[in-house]
Amino acid sequence: MCGVLALAACTPAAESDMTSAAPSPSPTRSPTPDPTPTSHVLSIAEAGELYLDIVCASNATGTDLEGAFEDGESEFLAGGDPDVSAVNDAAARLADQYRKAAELFDDDYFVWPDEVRDLGGHVRDRMIADLGTLSSMTNAVTYRDAYYASFGQPTPEQESAAQEIRYVLDLPSDTVASCAGHEGGLQERYDAFLERGEGE
Repeated sequence: MCGVLALAACTPAAESDMTSAAPSPSPTRSPTPDPTPTSHVLSIAEAGELYLDIVCASNATGTDLEGAFEDGESEFLAGGDPDVSAVNDAAARLADQYRKAAELFDDDYFVWPDEVRDLGGHVRDRMIADLGTLSSMTNAVTYRDAYYASFGQPTPEQESAAQEIRYVLDLPSDTVASCAGHEGGLQERYDAFLERGEGE
């Protein structure tokens, strides 16, 4: 008890009491395992790579969706009924990518630099806001239904966030050239996210 209550007024043991008993062997301690990291603070360079991995796939698919609409637009405006399947497919892929990207923006394992943390939230919010329209396009039975399923107006913050992030992270403003090599990044990052047990 005196050893525990080192600050208490205890009567010291006689010298014979301290020396007569053989000392107990110290217990062998097992090495402490390294804790599994619960977060990783991103450098500016790392944040840039992660950002491109998150958004580049959906940038490309968004271009595909625009192309699918353009392919049928002339026929539709002339009174025709173009095939809507390409629009359905591109919208479904884009919705899936937006959901995965939103989860990665929400992933608290990665700690984004302060300068872009809120900006990333605006990009994520815009993706979430577009999911309803993408669902309508995915399920549209006719080209006309998909054509008039318009996206909502983004907030000023959502409108400017992507380019602000690129500026802060020193990324090229060209969303096509800068995405070279990042085409599969979203799925790779999402797979790693699931392996950490963070996802579905």
